[in-house]
Order: sequence, then structure tokens, then C-alpha cells
Amino acid sequence: GLSQQFSPKWNCGILLRNTSYNWVTEKSATVSLNGSIGQKLSTSVSYTAGTKFNDFGVGIRMKAFFGDTYLITDNITQILNIKNTNRLTFSVGMNFDFGTK
Repeated sequence: GLSQQFSPKWNCGILLRNTSYNWVTEKSATVSLNGSIGQKLSTSVSYTAGTKFNDFGVGIRMKAFFGDTYLITDNITQILNIKNTNRLTFSVGMNFDFGTK
């Protein structure tokens, strides 16, 4: 993967993947735009080309008192076409910060 910081709060990146399972190889590439909106909110928008060419992702992260919480999905187009959806993937989590500032 590579990333490029093009302003103090925004960067873009690319990630190339090659996974193998049961002798089947899947290749994909993801490009993303990531940035901060204020001090407590950050966001990400991505596009992945792999076995399909319609995987758009969005994510949001909010800083809390002791870490941050996030919600992200890599297939937002499936939500828009819910009648023909066979899989939705969401990640929800919380990160805790420990140590020095």
C-alpha cells in the first residue's frame, strides 16, 4: 500500500491485494481519500476493483474521551440496491488510547 499526504488533514492511498484460498487467487486494488473534519471527526471514501467493479466504501470515525469509535463499510452500492443484495459488510468498533499523548 501507498499513501500521499496532500494537505495537513487529507491524504489519499492505494492498496493492492492478492489473496489465495483453496487454490483460488483473488486480486483487488483499492483507492481511498481520507481526512479530518474538525478535531473530533474523520471520514474515508474508497473504491475497490476486484472480482466486481462496483465496490464503493465509506467510513466515519469520531474521537471520544479515551479513544475513538468507527463505522465503515466497503460495499455501499449494495445498500442502494437492497433487493438484489446477497451480502452486506459493516465494521463497527472502538479503539482505546493508552500511553503518552
